[in-house]
Formats: sequence, structure tokens, C-alpha cells
Amino acid sequence: MAETDATPGAQGTPPAGANAGIDSGMIPKPRFDEVNERMKAAERRLSELSAAEEARARADLEAKGKFDELKADYEARLTAATEKATQWDTYQATRRETLLAGLTDADKPLADGLPLDKLEALVARLGKVEAAPAPPPPTPAGVPGGAAAGGVLTPEQIADGVRKHGIGWLQEQRGTLGMR
Repeated sequence: MAETDATPGAQGTPPAGANAGIDSGMIPKPRFDEVNERMKAAERRLSELSAAEEARARADLEAKGKFDELKADYEARLTAATEKATQWDTYQATRRETLLAGLTDADKPLADGLPLDKLEALVARLGKVEAAPAPPPPTPAGVPGGAAAGGVLTPEQIADGVRKHGIGWLQEQRGTLGMR
């Protein structure tokens, strides 16, 4: 037991200089350099990932440019369809007024609220005003023989049109015929 008493630092006290940094609140230089290097590496990695994410976002926006073209195309079709719907509504209102003007006051309550085709049939049955003929079926613009086929394209016409004008032509024809 005398040996252990002779060396007091051997059992419970660390050697001199081992805890010098901890006791004074300072971080040892090798540990500081290690942590600092890890932080710099993490910042570089974050910078690389941020740049890659920005490049991917830019590529996505460029791809969306194609969707913007499609959106513009659909908006143009919607505008054309709205114009046609407005024209049709105007035609129906004018035709209704014309048909109702030819009826007597006693016959007008019969015609109140009828759809246009039934109103035309009623007026024709009463013999007051001549009913309008049915409109011809739509035919595609610029298609030879389209009118003769009653607006129906033959496979040969479709193939010929696509060869000459591209697939966009077929899509235009489908829109002209009211197909989706």
C-alpha cells in the first residue's frame, strides 16, 4: 500500500497536460481542425446540392414551356368554341323570335319554353311559318371530297393529309368535325 501512496497522481489524477484544454474551456487544436474541416465539407456539399436543384428546376421550367404551348393551343380552341357557341345562341334567339312572331297570341303559350327544334316542328305543323331546314353536317376545311363524304374522312384522305401537312392537320380536322 505504501507504493500507491508514494505516487499520488497514479490512481486518481490524470497526467499533466492531458486535461489542460478541458480545464481552461478550450478545444484542442486537432479536434477543432477536424470539426472545422467537416463543416467546410458539409457547406461544399450543400452548395453542390443547391446548384443541382436549381439546374433541375430550370430544366423543369424549360419542359413546362411545351405545356405552355399546349395551354395556348387549348385556349385558342376554347376561344373559337366560345365564339361558335355565342353565334349559335344568337341564331337560336333570332330564329325563336322569328318563329314566335308568326304565331297568334293564342298559340304563343303552346310554344313557351319549347326547345328550338320542337318549336320549329310546332310552327310547321300549324303551318304559320316555314321551318328552317336542318344545317348540313360539318365538313373539314380544305379536304378534297370531304363534303361528298358527308364530313367523314376516308383512311386514304387521313393518310394523305398527314403526309402532306403533319399530325397537327389531323388534330385540326378532328376539331373541325367536333371530335375530341
